[in-house]
Amino acid sequence: MGVEKPDFGRLTIECMLWASLQPEVPVYLWKGDLLWAELPKRILQAGVYEQKLAACVVETDLQTAELEALKALIGAQKATLLFMQQGQLAEAEVQQVHARQLETELAEMLSLFSWPKIERRPVYNRETQLSRYDSFDESRGTVQVFCAFRGCKKPQTLEFSRTNSWYSPTCMACGRSFWVFIARLLKLEGTKKKGHMHYVLHLEDAQHRNIRVEFGDGSGELWQVVERDYLALLYAWHAQDAAQTQADAKAGTASKAQLNAVVNLTRKHVFWLSKIGNCFIATAFLGKEAEELLLFRRFRDEVLLRHFWGRWVVAGYYAMGPLAVRLLKTQPSLKAPLRRLLRRIHRHLQSTMKGL
Repeated sequence: MGVEKPDFGRLTIECMLWASLQPEVPVYLWKGDLLWAELPKRILQAGVYEQKLAACVVETDLQTAELEALKALIGAQKATLLFMQQGQLAEAEVQQVHARQLETELAEMLSLFSWPKIERRPVYNRETQLSRYDSFDESRGTVQVFCAFRGCKKPQTLEFSRTNSWYSPTCMACGRSFWVFIARLLKLEGTKKKGHMHYVLHLEDAQHRNIRVEFGDGSGELWQVVERDYLALLYAWHAQDAAQTQADAKAGTASKAQLNAVVNLTRKHVFWLSKIGNCFIATAFLGKEAEELLLFRRFRDEVLLRHFWGRWVVAGYYAMGPLAVRLLKTQPSLKAPLRRLLRRIHRHLQSTMKGL
């Protein structure tokens, strides 16, 4: 049996979080200190991460660059801890400065944020007549998000401000407007229920208000997020709900808009939500916890719901599905053939949706 390859996205979050929690090099380290006792365990953990990174498989050139940056960061943090263990605090401090620089560079590489470079200005510039102490705006930047409508999902560049959380960009591809809510994650709660996950996000917006967002997801996808990450919640809304949506944005809510995706701006990860509508026939004959349900929901969200005819198919299925299940259950002899048919459809979808 082969060794299971670690998930690169999840491993990236673990390594970054571990590096950020490493202690500052002290002025003096006594062998009776708690930090001294913890050093062997921290060094051992660094070695574990080095082994996981060595076994990690990446799929793109960008991920290869991120992998090499992660290896350098873990190596620098491990060298810092080793110098501390040997009592070479000056050398440890030099290594820690290097590690912090690598951590900053890696965070910029992973982030979807982009801030304008602010150069240090002279005390007084005779040509521009500007002083270093004159006020200037460094609170605006750009961020990459995506169209919130499932039939589009095209990337968008959004200009944003540190003092505002709600934005209403217009997609350059489909021409529809959608809502983007940017906030910092304070706490994440996740509860597994029958066939889906229920999430509760505790967020802090630009006005330092605490916002609670609840939603369900039936995709079964691993969500790459940790506390303190910045998130962009993408809401789709319709023209007839424009007035209510505008009022909701001012109040910090989104009652008429539909949350379709959450973009982790800090970790460069997009989490597309899957509706929790019942796959009546598949659920009845494969079971509520069947793995096949995840792919059927993905086929509904990523293929059928993107087309007009597909939305009619889904609507008809939800209207007739419960009746079809009741009729089929009166024919026990059909149960085994129908289960085989569903699994054959599942295998076909697996092969055809690999590139989607």
